[in-house]
Amino acid sequence: MKKFFFAGLVISLVCFVTLVVNHTEMVVHTATYESLVQIYGRSHLFSRDSKILYSPGLRRLSAAENSVNIYANMPGIEKSYSRQMEDFMHSDAQMIVECSGLDRWHPSREGSACLSALRSRAYRAVIFDGGHHLPTLGLTPDIIIVPAFKGYAVHGYMQDGMRVDKILEILSANHIPTAMATVPRWRLVKTETSLQNISREVLNRLDYAAEEPQPFTASCRPHISKYNGVIFIYANEEYIKQPALVTKYCRQLGLEDVYAGYIAFDYNAIKPAQAETYAQKLEQELGVKAEIVNEPVKVSNLLFKVRDH
Repeated sequence: MKKFFFAGLVISLVCFVTLVVNHTEMVVHTATYESLVQIYGRSHLFSRDSKILYSPGLRRLSAAENSVNIYANMPGIEKSYSRQMEDFMHSDAQMIVECSGLDRWHPSREGSACLSALRSRAYRAVIFDGGHHLPTLGLTPDIIIVPAFKGYAVHGYMQDGMRVDKILEILSANHIPTAMATVPRWRLVKTETSLQNISREVLNRLDYAAEEPQPFTASCRPHISKYNGVIFIYANEEYIKQPALVTKYCRQLGLEDVYAGYIAFDYNAIKPAQAETYAQKLEQELGVKAEIVNEPVKVSNLLFKVRDH
């Protein structure tokens, strides 16, 4: 009886931690709550549980030959993204870890302008927790770290989860020079210590590439990128309401060499059947197959879902 009670207690605790840590819109942010999250983020109880799923070889960076200082860009900072990037460029760090806001800024005109300078002095790692990060694959960050739960890269409240195996398929099929690692969703919290510890653990497990990387060129528009004949699109509420804007931006990037398109949707703004129709119409406009690569899931949707095998 004690064993069953203990097992039930552990399961309840894991469910609570998963909900609270990853579904923070359900929680009132008090000083006590923030302190608990910071303590949880510093915990080493579950260290070394990252998995490297894809490793095409890390590019060599002269500034990071001896040691790597890691700068974790935190969500919710009351500064413009350009100012946040300036802060990083004036730091002594050789690696930046980006969460959703800064990563989604990079495909913009202003955000993409700084990518070459950023790459010349630092590694860029992205916390890839859903389909809203899809365009970052076309901008080839050095590393994506996927907080995985029930086989999905999934966010606390954004309903745009992606299957881990689909992300891996996209990277390998299109020869994208970005390493991919997973960590349990409940382990990663967006505190400076947690992001730095996990990123360093992943970085230390990667091997260097045998060859020099190809010259980097950012080909992108807001929430859209292009790499190696593939277009990556995140259809947020604005793009769902204005599909002609997506078509316009894709054509500006050039379609002559494009053979495939991947699209992820913000399912808080569209239903799955509508998304299918949207993708079909986009295919007709662009003359390129548009594959939907994400699903209407978030952490709470998956709590009691049996994982597929």
